[in-house]
Amino acid sequence: FSINAVPLAPGNYSGSIVITSGSQSVTIPVTLNVAQPAALPLLGAVASAASEVPGALYPGEVLAIHGLNLGPATPSVPSVSAQGQFLTTVSGVSVLIGGIPASILYASQMLISALVPYEVAGQPAVTVQVQNSSGSTSAWAVPLAPRPTARPPRQLH
Repeated sequence: FSINAVPLAPGNYSGSIVITSGSQSVTIPVTLNVAQPAALPLLGAVASAASEVPGALYPGEVLAIHGLNLGPATPSVPSVSAQGQFLTTVSGVSVLIGGIPASILYASQMLISALVPYEVAGQPAVTVQVQNSSGSTSAWAVPLAPRPTARPPRQLH
């Protein structure tokens, strides 16, 4: 016995299976529950959280990831480990930047804020990818800039 549930709309379906052998038959009632498939996460924009302008990212910068189905329906605020570090998984959501788990500061269905890991420094570009219980987004390539250095104070003459 098999069934192709792909063309069926979400809901409950009732039926029966009849098994016949010679002159005898047995009827087995069957209920099929077709669930709504979980929507895959989708990236829409990756930008600096400070400016909301897409462009090169810096190691240590707070990143804003916009999209659909990224995180939980109820927004999650940061969680901190026993060592005082922001967690890299919040409400089942994780962000990989250059393949490295990023610390998450905020996660909702349409926005995630995360820290660009310092470990990606020196690379010309990194990929950003969101993972949750429904799946993973495509990897989004973003240029990476070196961290700006502080300027020495100006001398007044």
